Amino acid sequence: MSGRISSSKKEAKIAIFFIWSMLITFPAMIALGEYMENSIAADVDMLFVLLISLAVLALACVLLASVVVFIIWFYKAYSILDEKTPNLKYKKSLAVWSWIIPVVNFYLPYLLLKDMYKNIAILTNDSEVEKSFKKLTALNIWWAIYILGWILDIGYYAAIYPDSSMAFNIITYLLIIPSVWLTVKIIRDYCELEAKLV
Repeated sequence: MSGRISSSKKEAKIAIFFIWSMLITFPAMIALGEYMENSIAADVDMLFVLLISLAVLALACVLLASVVVFIIWFYKAYSILDEKTPNLKYKKSLAVWSWIIPVVNFYLPYLLLKDMYKNIAILTNDSEVEKSFKKLTALNIWWAIYILGWILDIGYYAAIYPDSSMAFNIITYLLIIPSVWLTVKIIRDYCELEAKLV
């Protein structure tokens, strides 16, 4: 065991900040995008439209950064666990690739998280952790929302796109709200368990 990886707490704080920001950036990006489309249709000054486009792009970058910092935290947490236990089923590189590879990202990240919880329960030797691991309610609900979001996205791009649909944006946002809350809960809960190992 090398002593260089000790905790994913710093990455967790950054990920939590960016994940909470999704509650503001997503609706702001949608509203500005709609406004930009209306401005183009109404022949508004192109410089103004360009500024709105840059704002939409900046908000999209924040959303992308939210995903990236979450994956960075996930990789760090999995790497720490990899150092602490030989029982992990998966290689730590899959902590990143499992989110990126199409189709695989429907199931492998969930399996990795379950493996993380199972092994941290064993390492902490805490009966409460074991009980909470067996339930995994937050994790299961979170993953169901993730899959539902993907299915809606695929349906949107197959059936509606390029027509804009406010109903789709509202449904997406209604899924983002519990997803953000559950993601933050999972990160915090896992970091509390991880702190018992350090």
